[in-house]
Amino acid sequence: MARILIVEDDRVVAWHIQETLENLGHEVVAIAASGIEAIEIAENEQPDLVLMDIWLKGNMDGITAAEDINRRLDIPIIYLTAHTDPSTVQRAKLSCPFGYLVKPLREQDLQTAVEIALHRHEQERRWRGNEKLLAATLSSLGDGAIATDLSGAVTFINPMAEMLTGWQQQEAIGQPVTKVVNLIHEETREQLENPLLKAIQLGNRIRLVERSLLLMRDGTEKPVGDSAAPIRTSEGEVIGSVMLFQEVSDRPPTPSEPEKGKTAQEQTQEDSLHPTQFQTQFQYDETRLQEELELLERLKEDFLNSISHELRTPLTNMRMAVEMLRRIVGVLKQAEATPKTEQDQKTEQDNQFLWQRMEQYIQILYEEWQQEFNLITDLLDLQTAENAIQPSPPVTVEVQQWLPAIVDRFTSQATERVQVLTCEVAPNLPPITTYSSSLGSVKE
Repeated sequence: MARILIVEDDRVVAWHIQETLENLGHEVVAIAASGIEAIEIAENEQPDLVLMDIWLKGNMDGITAAEDINRRLDIPIIYLTAHTDPSTVQRAKLSCPFGYLVKPLREQDLQTAVEIALHRHEQERRWRGNEKLLAATLSSLGDGAIATDLSGAVTFINPMAEMLTGWQQQEAIGQPVTKVVNLIHEETREQLENPLLKAIQLGNRIRLVERSLLLMRDGTEKPVGDSAAPIRTSEGEVIGSVMLFQEVSDRPPTPSEPEKGKTAQEQTQEDSLHPTQFQTQFQYDETRLQEELELLERLKEDFLNSISHELRTPLTNMRMAVEMLRRIVGVLKQAEATPKTEQDQKTEQDNQFLWQRMEQYIQILYEEWQQEFNLITDLLDLQTAENAIQPSPPVTVEVQQWLPAIVDRFTSQATERVQVLTCEVAPNLPPITTYSSSLGSVKE
């Protein structure tokens, strides 16, 4: 079974996931509450898999942490989230996760996602090994070699192809192949269809057109020849293409002809006679307006996502706490029904532990209910402000009394992480006048 790291800032959800994974036979190496902590634990523990909550408190969210872990440590990531909105899904997809689970989790869904992620990661490791072997083979060839993926983006270019095209590997990788391999006919000067894309489209080997000229990056022309072919999987599926080519003549490279017609000065003078400046400025302003509208739309989506997350999180915690309470009550009822003579000291200790857990979950329920109530109150206050209605009157707060009570809420969480949480307030601080709801939002 797998060694798994859980990254979840809600302790109730994390406990529930840990219990589910352990029931399925997996080992939970640790629980992290932030992106930075997750990266550090992943480096030290080298888990087989990471379950990553997308929305984490702090400067680093789950997607950023996942990208860092996957890039540096090659550990597969499964995202956990309460959101299924398109913007969140799209952003998560860009980081190429190995799974995406929506909270609250079901045991069967979690087990299936873990098995698929581990299997896919093992397969990708084998593919990468084969790709390295293929790359080493192609790099040693005396011919130029360029490979693409199914979309036509360059995935490989060997040293000889670098010389023939003028593109360095680090610059060519990821570029559209039509930008790196630009072919024209020597006599007609017409643009030729890209053989790599044609090989993908037809699924057959494609020979380069006779008298093909390759336009290098600096505009120099080289006569080239040979062929391109599709790259297929063992099942016959086309996943890309590869082209082998070489210079076919000892004829020295011919610089591309300068554009014929009017000189630059004549063209500039003619352009000045046409009233295109206003049109260009209008097009620029229209583009700028569109960009600003898109920015506003993204800001609106981010705000709605944040509000949705803040509203869903306490509800999820309350649901998890209720579920854990239900299980504890069931165990305690069963223990009460068992004859006392059959209960040993260990059973009594276990029951005492369950009672302590029950008190913790009841406290969590109360705190999360209070947080949800405060959030809804804040939203109603926001609506009131927008309608130009006077908000609730400010109150006077004694920081020396208010702050320690807030810190106490996080003491148990700090203890679980083997941390010491202290609170020191200067005794001579004056009272502050503020809105209680606003002050509550700051502490959260």
